[in-house]
Amino acid sequence: MTRWCRGAPVADLRASLLGAIVHGVVAERYLLRLTHLADAAPDDVIDLLRPCFLSLAAAPA
Repeated sequence: MTRWCRGAPVADLRASLLGAIVHGVVAERYLLRLTHLADAAPDDVIDLLRPCFLSLAAAPA
């Protein structure tokens, strides 16, 4: 796999990871409802995921 510090492959991977996280949270929270995530307050979920999203969404320094 080609890895570039500032290029499409890394950006595509970061975007794919963001999508995977969103899909996983939605599936667990609303479909499977197997963990505490199903009952968590939306603000708590957002507060915990925010640093991860920000780090993946930001361009590498």
